[in-house]
Amino acid sequence: MLPTDYFLFLQIAFFLTITPGTPRVVIVTYAINYGLKRSVITAIGDVSANTLQMILVAFGIGALVSAYPNILNYLRWIGILYLLYIAFDLFKSSNNLDFNQSLSTKSNLSLFRDGFLVAFLSPKAWVFFGAIFPQFLRRLWNSINYFNYFLGCFRFFNIDALRFYRTKNCRMAKDKS
Repeated sequence: MLPTDYFLFLQIAFFLTITPGTPRVVIVTYAINYGLKRSVITAIGDVSANTLQMILVAFGIGALVSAYPNILNYLRWIGILYLLYIAFDLFKSSNNLDFNQSLSTKSNLSLFRDGFLVAFLSPKAWVFFGAIFPQFLRRLWNSINYFNYFLGCFRFFNIDALRFYRTKNCRMAKDKS
């Protein structure tokens, strides 16, 4: 693979991870509501989902998504239903909101699950991992090292972007109060 392909993948991964999307909104909301430290659990769920998506695509799901593009529509609707569930859950918990009390009522497993499911059901991620990512793997599939390189680069950008969103929005929320 030419170095330009590496740079192209890095650019696509960078811009994909910094653009706001549903997983970023959930993580920012949780960082503001549950604190910066607890939102890390949601971010770990997000990164875990993206890692699983990369592994699934690398081992054949990409061909399935290419053959049946309606799978993305089904995932989109499942994601919409799950987002509605999260919105209802947040709305329900905001009715008895006491700002003097800590909002640590969500369990760590629930924080992780929310981050994982929102990221796993994100259409943006499936389009990237299903349509764009396999084109980088097809050229040099003879080595698992390329997959590990791509996985490592994407995870680095993803974790860094999540850290940026969490810390900036937590600081802005503290400045307002």
